[in-house]
Amino acid sequence: MESLLLKVAAVAACAVALFVIARLLSQASDNQPLSPQPVPLKSEPAFRPGPRPVPRVGRELPFPFDIRELEAELAEKYGPDFFRPKILNYYFMNTDLETGPADPANFYDDFYVDFENPEDGHRWTSSFWVTTPAGLSRQMDESSEARIWGTGTLVVKRFDLKVILRAILESYADSHAADKAAEAQWEQEGPRNDIG
Repeated sequence: MESLLLKVAAVAACAVALFVIARLLSQASDNQPLSPQPVPLKSEPAFRPGPRPVPRVGRELPFPFDIRELEAELAEKYGPDFFRPKILNYYFMNTDLETGPADPANFYDDFYVDFENPEDGHRWTSSFWVTTPAGLSRQMDESSEARIWGTGTLVVKRFDLKVILRAILESYADSHAADKAAEAQWEQEGPRNDIG
């Protein structure tokens, strides 16, 4: 029985000794700074599987033109109280704002613009279908349509963000000026009964 107790005591002493040695080695490695490990450079593959980065939207990019130039033109055309909503953001459904379409002369896409009325803070989003003549023809061929209504459609010669945004802002100013003129005429003449 003594020999069994001696064997158990020897195994326990060895276990304690191994534990103490492991702790000492662990503390010694914790106190030494890690040296940087060189990482081999990998060349980027031409095609990277996985999701593409999300394209940036208008509020993340510089505005494509000096808005003060447009405001001066609108003030000259409509007077100092012309209406121009503030653009908060804009983006296309499929087209990247920074790179544009593959073919700027053959393009169509849905364009969304977030506006704010500077007078009362009201916000809204408008959508437009922006296309080139070649893009419109291609869209009609792809959808087998014999006709397309033009409401909310902006046809441009080539994809040009400056032209697109200017046209939309000018359209708001034109529409507001026409509404004000019709309202002034109605106040002057009163309601008319044209049914008859």
